[in-house]
Amino acid sequence: MRSMRMRTAGLRLPTLWPWLVALALLIVLALWGRSAAGQTERGSEIIERALTLEPDLKRGAALYREHCASCHGRRRMAIREQSCRRLQVR
Repeated sequence: MRSMRMRTAGLRLPTLWPWLVALALLIVLALWGRSAAGQTERGSEIIERALTLEPDLKRGAALYREHCASCHGRRRMAIREQSCRRLQVR
């Protein structure tokens, strides 16, 4: 009797594998899309908030000198042949 149960259980397991793999894949895809949606929302909130702020020319000039002028020059025209890896880090 015991050997009969083991055979039956062995037959059921292979038929479940495709369903288990499909279920795991669906869960991964659902969670992956959810995390990306959260990041997009956050980015749009930051942009919308920034657009409502009053401009501060002195602060903007200081930020430009610190982060942008080394590549774009003092007059915001020159673009040197440099990698933009620093922009990707932020």
